[in-house]
Amino acid sequence: MASAIYPLRLFQYGFETVKGTAVPATYKIVGIATYTPEIDREFEEFPRGVRAPVTGGGFTLRKGSMLNFEGNLTYEEVLLFLESGLKAGVLTGAGPYTYTYTPTINANAATSMKTATIEFVIDDGSTKHFQREAAFAVTRSFTIDLAFNQPAKITAEMFARAEQTSTVTAGLTPITGRTQIPSNLFKVFIDASGGTIGTTQKSTLIRSATLNVTTGFEPDYTLDGLADLDFTQVDSQMLNATLDLTMEHNADAATEIGIWRSGSVRLIRLKVDNGAAAGANKAITFDGAYKYLEPPAFSEENGIEIVTMKLGLEYDQTWAKAFEVIVINGLAALP
Repeated sequence: MASAIYPLRLFQYGFETVKGTAVPATYKIVGIATYTPEIDREFEEFPRGVRAPVTGGGFTLRKGSMLNFEGNLTYEEVLLFLESGLKAGVLTGAGPYTYTYTPTINANAATSMKTATIEFVIDDGSTKHFQREAAFAVTRSFTIDLAFNQPAKITAEMFARAEQTSTVTAGLTPITGRTQIPSNLFKVFIDASGGTIGTTQKSTLIRSATLNVTTGFEPDYTLDGLADLDFTQVDSQMLNATLDLTMEHNADAATEIGIWRSGSVRLIRLKVDNGAAAGANKAITFDGAYKYLEPPAFSEENGIEIVTMKLGLEYDQTWAKAFEVIVINGLAALP
């Protein structure tokens, strides 16, 4: 029997109309996906008259699923993780289209995001050795990595209900027109208040940035008599994020070190666009209010003084927000 071929691994998804009710996948997503079915079992350790375990294989306590994803950041595929991790986007425009994600922070956010059904396949080209689906998929966290002369990267972790037998949806393709993003195309803006966010671009300062967002969504297991022993709803915990900025140590970096000393809040925008004319443009904007968490870390790279600063999310009273993402692309509806 042939062994499965790694390049034939397949991850695809479809957004659900009713949370937890499985739907056929609609698109492949390009990247590396690792799917982990979860089963927690109890193995009894009571005396059974012999000096060896007698468990009968154990009995199941809980089931679930987890999926880890890594790929290049695109203006299109990022929607999966934003819709299922922040909030169902507000769609405006007539082409290009704008998706705005302003997380709910003053109420239960678990009703405001979308969920997905994920399909995962491991294949040898003739036999699908692993072919499963899981409903109620929600993004637990995602990370955006930006480094000079490198592609912008996204990693994400999703949780879902227990795996089910599946016949993979055939004939799907990646999203038409998906556009990868070079990190060097990003701009960084640092301002003092929400009313001026995105005003002051910091050129020749940032060498790399890592944005790590914890959505606050977690599976909520209750006593509901479910045969699959999986979760029934999603718990809405604290939204949080950290932003690591690696800077060349110039006057702007010295200013940020001074802000760390004073403890002031910074409004930071990471923005990228494809520079196209109106009607064809694409863009992603990550806006956040942050405070500096740690002392500056000094280092050297190719004879240049470098300073790395870590920031953490902070609600800004003037802005009346903590975090927001805006995506512009050519998709008239969710993929």
